[in-house]
Amino acid sequence: MQMTSESSIVSNDSTCGKVDPITNSILEGYVQKGDVEEARLIFDQMPERNIIASNSMIVLLGKMGQVMEAWKLFNEMDEKDMVSWSALISGYEQNGMYEEALVMFIEMNANGMRLDEVVVVSVLSACTHLSIVKIGKMIHGLVIRMGIESYVNLQNALIHMYSGSGEIMDAEKLFNGSHNLD
Repeated sequence: MQMTSESSIVSNDSTCGKVDPITNSILEGYVQKGDVEEARLIFDQMPERNIIASNSMIVLLGKMGQVMEAWKLFNEMDEKDMVSWSALISGYEQNGMYEEALVMFIEMNANGMRLDEVVVVSVLSACTHLSIVKIGKMIHGLVIRMGIESYVNLQNALIHMYSGSGEIMDAEKLFNGSHNLD
């Protein structure tokens, strides 16, 4: 595989229909750099896209404020995993689209996707910004049932949600019970 001067991908083998790990690595480099234009060129020229490449693009588009493009790409994916959902939800939350983040979280849960602390932190942040502590408390209960309440970022998000909504006693109780806070 080689790059031409126009940033196009040329395959040197006959497995052009397979996803090339080198192409994924090049794409990830542009994603890490925050270069949407170059990442899009690489992504659009991939003969086949795997879930890793699509998820990388969703993360990049969300971080760069192109949430509608991220949503379109998400909807075009044949297969979605927890990272796909989490990337889109985080993109919504990072761009102040809190209601959309909650709707996607509900849809994610309805689709039976496993939740992790990353997506829960984004959803708790959305709850905090929308001042809907009732849903935040329900999510806190879910976190306890899932056994992921000890993650530092999650503890911080819960404390922030409770304190930001005036539930100071709950925030203090969580803070005092936390052993892993940074």
